[in-house]
Amino acid sequence: MPTMDAHSAARPMPKRDVLYYLEVPLRRRMLFFVPVVCVTGFAVVFSYFQPRLYRSSTLILVESQKIPDTVVPEAQAASITDQLQTLKQEVLSRTRLERIVKELNPYPDDAGKRSLSRIVEGMRDDITINVKGRDAFSIAYANEDPKKARDVTARLATLFIEETTVERGRQAEAASDFMASQVEEAALALEAKDKALRQFKERHMGSLPDQLQTNLSTLQRLQLEQQTITESLRAARDRQVVVEKNLADQMRVSASSGTDPVSELPQLQSELASLRGKYTDQHPDVQALRARIARIEGALTSTAPAQRAALSDPNLIAARQQVQQVQLEEQALSAQKDDIATRIGALQAKVDRVPANEQELQNLTREYGQLKVNYDTLLQKRLAAGMAEKVEQRWRGDHFRILDPAYLPERPFYPNKMLFSLAGLLGGLAIGLGLAFGAEALDHSIKSAEELSSLLGYPVLISLPDFAALPREEKIGRAFSRG
Repeated sequence: MPTMDAHSAARPMPKRDVLYYLEVPLRRRMLFFVPVVCVTGFAVVFSYFQPRLYRSSTLILVESQKIPDTVVPEAQAASITDQLQTLKQEVLSRTRLERIVKELNPYPDDAGKRSLSRIVEGMRDDITINVKGRDAFSIAYANEDPKKARDVTARLATLFIEETTVERGRQAEAASDFMASQVEEAALALEAKDKALRQFKERHMGSLPDQLQTNLSTLQRLQLEQQTITESLRAARDRQVVVEKNLADQMRVSASSGTDPVSELPQLQSELASLRGKYTDQHPDVQALRARIARIEGALTSTAPAQRAALSDPNLIAARQQVQQVQLEEQALSAQKDDIATRIGALQAKVDRVPANEQELQNLTREYGQLKVNYDTLLQKRLAAGMAEKVEQRWRGDHFRILDPAYLPERPFYPNKMLFSLAGLLGGLAIGLGLAFGAEALDHSIKSAEELSSLLGYPVLISLPDFAALPREEKIGRAFSRG
């Protein structure tokens, strides 16, 4: 017959139901209840030795300016939501906390034992900042003295509101001054660019893009006028040839009658008329012959009165006058022609400079336009900043209002004896259950008839209860029933 160990090794242990696990703490009473009682008692005793901390809090509401944006544009540096996100850093600033520590001395026992920076760091741990909704936040402070807790909380709120209001006014003023300096710099740059643009137009007056059509029309008119003067000059020169030939004929007549002291002059004038029909007045031969005739005519003015009288023939005088008149007309037309040619050259030079001037003018105009837009934008911001500064002075921008002032706490919030007891009870239950189930896992004894039947492979015919665990009345009743 196999032994119990062999059977237990060969057969698997039976499955244990929930009732079995529920009976484990009852079977291991000492291992379960002792830790529960000890840990719970220790937690309760520990809570009595903890220092009492009192917490006071205040609720602050952030109210935006009541002026509509259509009247005064909003020029806030940050929205209310963004401000609330930075409230903790503002409230817990070292400068503000050091000032409160010096004023109220919330930790008198630490005076002289810890440095001011250590006290401030510890004070930060006792302050709690919570955002309430979208436009409010609370400040809470905990201290062993309820009056200290109330006074520090109230001072934190008032100091925060005072310093924040002053700082916002300073920021609004600084923003206004900054925008004023920016507008001034933009105005100087705009004025300098406007001056450069004006000087450029003055230097290139007549060759600007908007004057191109006028220049082309004037150029066309001058060219037509030049053509007309050229034709008039050609006709005048033809008339000059005719009158000079007539003068030469008159002088030959005077020379044949013996009245002309210089018989060579008519022949020279005839040659001059012939040469001018072929060449212009700038030709060297024409100029040389005209100089020779001028010398002879000058010599005639120095002749004796008797000889000059011979030259007073009316026909000759009329011929000379016609020659002089035609010469003056030809000189005037030549001067007009030269003047028009000069004007055409200057106008053509202006037309040729238009493309380059247009490109440079576009660059100057574009830069001026950009500076003008920048100046207008900065000017609008300057006006908005100035209005915001006035609004800040009148309304103090975002107005902080204390909804719930700091109160004097009547009961300490720490330690919470109920919470300590509950934590001790849960801890003791965890430890007791751990010990009970640990001991149960290490105990390999048979706990029920089902386990024994599973191990032996035979059915259990009878099982006797544990008389030691039965109550005294049940033991006596069973003994009499057997008797």
